[in-house]
Amino acid sequence: MNCCSHRMPLSLIKVKRSLELDDESDSCWREIKKKKLGSTELSELSLWKLANRHENLLQWKNLACQLGLKKSEIQEIESKFKLKDGLVECLYQVFLKWRLKSVDACNIKYLESKLDLCDFDENKCEEVLSAYEHLFFTNQTKLEDIKLCDKALWDISEHVCVEWKSIARYLGLNESDICEIEIKYLFKDGLRECCYQVLLKWSHKTNNFNLKSLCLCLIQQSFNYYVKKLMEMFV
Repeated sequence: MNCCSHRMPLSLIKVKRSLELDDESDSCWREIKKKKLGSTELSELSLWKLANRHENLLQWKNLACQLGLKKSEIQEIESKFKLKDGLVECLYQVFLKWRLKSVDACNIKYLESKLDLCDFDENKCEEVLSAYEHLFFTNQTKLEDIKLCDKALWDISEHVCVEWKSIARYLGLNESDICEIEIKYLFKDGLRECCYQVLLKWSHKTNNFNLKSLCLCLIQQSFNYYVKKLMEMFV
């Protein structure tokens, strides 16, 4: 997709990614056990990944109509998320709304058939991370051995705060966590504090709380530039 060919601010198309080697808070859904369709879980993270892989973001409203959303629902999503979070977030909110409206009928394979998906191979992520590790750490230091204290998280948040919502989803935070952080910190303290709170929440929820886990999360989103910045901090 050639973003430059459209008369639209680039900020609205800011989260499109492909891997290179070099709010709807859905409390209703959480009352229902996640159902598996084949081997695919219809989770918030899987929907977020699909939104990021969709090539033709400018047609998100048409896709919303195809998925059965009403005009008023589309307008609500547009007014709430388009300027603040961009088109990927709008599409993601469409998916969440579709999932809520079609609990018994929604099928991720059907959703994939409606999307123009770019190629993305998550199996390459470990390979990419290993290449960076060998490039930056030549003294046998292992990324999994580098623990992250609160100060390190604060320093990291300065570099990656623009993408704090996407990082939160990839680190396993649910939409209620993200909404709570946004309401509590965004307007009072800014993006960096939101990102820091995300990293703190993640650190309290996981046993794999180290630099490797965080860098792998970033590479899965093709935030390779941020991975280089983080590794430079710890060399």
